Amino acid sequence: MRTNWKKWGTHPVLLFCVFVIMVVSMVGFSMQPRTLTVMVDGRQQTVRTAAQSTAGIMYDAHIVLNEYDKVDLNTEKLVDGSVLTVR
Repeated sequence: MRTNWKKWGTHPVLLFCVFVIMVVSMVGFSMQPRTLTVMVDGRQQTVRTAAQSTAGIMYDAHIVLNEYDKVDLNTEKLVDGSVLTVR
């Protein structure tokens, strides 16, 4: 079955292009590096990371947790300026 694109005009192509640009922009924005502060045993370390999870931040900061460590984040989401505390 053939689609008559003249009937639709260029609208589907334009909508698809706009959709692709929006998705690429959102993904690119979410992958922007953030500067976070990590506090471990009273020592402060500044970490610049694009990680999306606390585990990723720990990896980027070269911190290995043991089973008794607790990780607290001072903000609801990982944002620029967040403080991650390991106890």
